[in-house]
Amino acid sequence: MIPTGNLIREACREAKARGYTDDEGRPMSEYVAKEVFGKSYNELSAGYQAGLDEQIERWWEEIGE
Repeated sequence: MIPTGNLIREACREAKARGYTDDEGRPMSEYVAKEVFGKSYNELSAGYQAGLDEQIERWWEEIGE
């Protein structure tokens, strides 16, 4: 099952609150992948990685950061 954008956005909000960023040091993508898919980012297929990256980028644009 592919998670909804709302589920990914909620995980992004939680990740930001915990200090994760879009920087290399504490990548938000890793946190969101674990929360939403139950896997590390690297365990996701290339298609899922690209989709997740797009959703996270869109979320950052929505919040204006």
